[in-house]
Amino acid sequence: MENTNSRFTALFLSFLMLTSALVLFVPQPAEAQSPTPDFTIEINPGAITLDVSPRGTGVGTTTITIQSQSAHTITVAVDISVAGYQVAPSRATVTIGSMQSATLNVAIAALLRTPYRQAQGNVHGAVTHVDGAPVSAGYEQDNGFFVS
Repeated sequence: MENTNSRFTALFLSFLMLTSALVLFVPQPAEAQSPTPDFTIEINPGAITLDVSPRGTGVGTTTITIQSQSAHTITVAVDISVAGYQVAPSRATVTIGSMQSATLNVAIAALLRTPYRQAQGNVHGAVTHVDGAPVSAGYEQDNGFFVS
């Protein structure tokens, strides 16, 4: 009787070890690879002085560079605003290839003979498409510049 119990115990432990080993060798389910549409926004120059004197134009320019850090083609919607000034373009959409960049030339205008003041310009970019497919996740970047 004791010999039968020993055999049963040994058989059960062997079975338990083998099934436990199989669990270790089962591959984990593959995770879906989601695109990471990273990008940066650079502004040069970061400070713009507008000449609003009678001989001045009241217009200044800056260049905004959107650099893709992604392995995918991304489309970025860019909004540019400066309170109390006119901005052209105030909105743009650029499509950028993998690890490439796009530049936007932006003009900021004030009314002539306006009193001297300072304002903060804001640039907001949001990815709208990755490889042509729309995305709604928060892939966004912000940057700013100074206007006087």
